[in-house]
Amino acid sequence: MDSREVYKRLPQEVRDPFLRKGVMYVRNYGETLGLPWNKVFGSDRRQVVEEKCRRSGLRYEWRPDGSLRTVAVRPAAWRSPETQQWSWCNQAQHWHISCLDPVTRAYITGETEEARYPRMCYYGDGTSIPDSVMQAILDVYAELEVVFPWEKGDLLLVDNLLTAHGRNAYSGERKLFVVLGDTFSPEELAAERQQRPEMTG
Repeated sequence: MDSREVYKRLPQEVRDPFLRKGVMYVRNYGETLGLPWNKVFGSDRRQVVEEKCRRSGLRYEWRPDGSLRTVAVRPAAWRSPETQQWSWCNQAQHWHISCLDPVTRAYITGETEEARYPRMCYYGDGTSIPDSVMQAILDVYAELEVVFPWEKGDLLLVDNLLTAHGRNAYSGERKLFVVLGDTFSPEELAAERQQRPEMTG
């Protein structure tokens, strides 16, 4: 779907707090809920993990039990370098507990406290994002969703700033090959955060 249209269609009362505060992503790495940190970071050495966190702009915390918690605050919207248009481009709908299916959500909330959820997100100042706000975002995504069937040999080029993409449930075998193009460096991320859109959009 077109992330520029998502940005335009979100109600102002939903969009504005994200634009002011950004999104805080909190991840807990574990053995039972979520992936262990050494698998995610590809190393058993804490020093290597810490350096990767610093390069990515992640705050990290080692707990007494050896588990790892990381926190990152990112903008909720970005201006495309090519079009100069604002796009709603973040991962809140993938990180907020309310966006999980009911069975998965019930399992996670039944197994651990919120501070230990494998993934969770908040407004950038650490305050909670209401479930109703996330539902409003999901509603806009549903309105703008474009669906097509993949066929063998298909090639899809996606600009991550302009287009939100994903897949629906499927059955049977399939094989996808993914190649990533240009990415943002931490320095570019910091510079972009200084150029927030006007609150009226």
